[in-house]
Amino acid sequence: MTEEGDSRYDREWVHVNHFKWTLDMTEYGAHGNHFERTPDMTEKGVSRFKRIPRYDKERLNAFLASETNSHEPQAKVGGQSLSPNMAWQFHFTNILLHMAVTGAYVGMLQTVGIHKLVCLWAGSLFASHPVHVEAVGGVVGRAELLAGFTFCLAIGAYTFYIKGKLCKGNLNANTTCPCLNIKSTDSNTKDPLFKSIRNTVWFWVSIGSTCLGLMCKEQAITALGVAFVLHAALVVTITPVKKNLLKNLISETWLLFLIMVVIIWCRLTLSTAVPSFTSADNPAAHATSVLTRSLTIGRYWTLHARLLLLPHLLSFDWSMDAIPLVTSPLDTEIIPIIIIVFGSSYSILITVKALLIQKSMGNKEKKLTFPEPVHIAFALGLLVIPFLPASNLVVWVGFVAAERILYLPSMGAALLVALGSQGLVSRLKESIPSLTKTNFKCFSHRKLERRRRRKKIIEIVNVLWVLLVILMGGRTVRRNWDWYTDETLYKSGIKICPAKGDIWMVEKKLRKYMISSLSVHRFS
Repeated sequence: MTEEGDSRYDREWVHVNHFKWTLDMTEYGAHGNHFERTPDMTEKGVSRFKRIPRYDKERLNAFLASETNSHEPQAKVGGQSLSPNMAWQFHFTNILLHMAVTGAYVGMLQTVGIHKLVCLWAGSLFASHPVHVEAVGGVVGRAELLAGFTFCLAIGAYTFYIKGKLCKGNLNANTTCPCLNIKSTDSNTKDPLFKSIRNTVWFWVSIGSTCLGLMCKEQAITALGVAFVLHAALVVTITPVKKNLLKNLISETWLLFLIMVVIIWCRLTLSTAVPSFTSADNPAAHATSVLTRSLTIGRYWTLHARLLLLPHLLSFDWSMDAIPLVTSPLDTEIIPIIIIVFGSSYSILITVKALLIQKSMGNKEKKLTFPEPVHIAFALGLLVIPFLPASNLVVWVGFVAAERILYLPSMGAALLVALGSQGLVSRLKESIPSLTKTNFKCFSHRKLERRRRRKKIIEIVNVLWVLLVILMGGRTVRRNWDWYTDETLYKSGIKICPAKGDIWMVEKKLRKYMISSLSVHRFS
């Protein structure tokens, strides 16, 4: 065979092998669901491929191995491992993992000292949020589920570490902390040596859980950032007025900060090169104007906020022209950007002010009617810090928006809504008119009447919360039908990104053309 014929022969085998990989992925789908094959596809596609000589297969594999951009082995393994008989097992395992993450999330909130009813509200909203369908239904979402579980374990273990230090009296502060349900009588319960060993174990369990989650998803490293915010907020709250706050803050959090920097450095050293993305993946990263990049990135933030607050329009891919660039400050899209930026900044400032006010008032063992400033700071950290790796502030990412990266930030969003409901209930309770001035009712009757009205307010809020969970759950069920097959998934994304629908139609026509072409060729 001549050199020209040999190169043509190799190119033909590349097309055949690429078609075989495409056929596998279109049958099994990107998420493990079965896609019906036509008789022509089975007889003319796969059977012709099975009659390829062994020598030619080896030549083709050697050719593909020499290509730096070839991902054929990984795609082939992923496509063949997700058979139709394994799809339901894969999805069922993901559902079990999501249930485990929800349980770990509620346990983490109880460890921090949040009220049980608030934990129930936040856990139910997190479990039923429609934005989690991609993480639970997609193949790549398994990483988010495992990272979410280790994320909650790491924060919970670090909270036990803080409690142990507080009971031992090592925080140079008061030994009473209502926000963590710690009383001064807890400091003399066990032997000091045992408590010291236990605190060390909890600390390294937190670090180990973070490293384990980092193996699943890089976003899990933010667990140490959230723990740092929680620790810093507690130090600000419980530090006595006469002591130096900055010195106490540095002495308590330097070890966690140092370990976090070391873990990030080790992770960055494992990367051989910085990944490069096309303009279709992230148009803002390739914009020439700094103003355009800044405004468009702000628009990406508002999109993620809308996905959390109002998950109406959901898509598996937001690339290409799904979100146009914001090129002018006079664009109407600048309004939600301003609201998000200034609203977040104002919330952070108010939380810091509340922490400082509580520090000046001191800690008293009393039943708090409003959410603790420490809990609000924890919720804000739980919302903002896990989103930083995907915010385009640290590094450029290869996507405009992705629902699965909101799996961890949604924990903070659910907690903020639950804490807001707690504050609403407290406000309504205080707005009940006092009945002490009435003369025709006895004191016990007035007390029972006030208690009855407060109980009615809680029941109304619970009913409203149940309706919210039902709405979220209904949207989740509807979104699950979009992930049933590849075709329904592509059709659901046409409203968001019409280019994806065009690509789907082109892919179907190209597949038919390749099948008809393979029936004509004869390979010996």
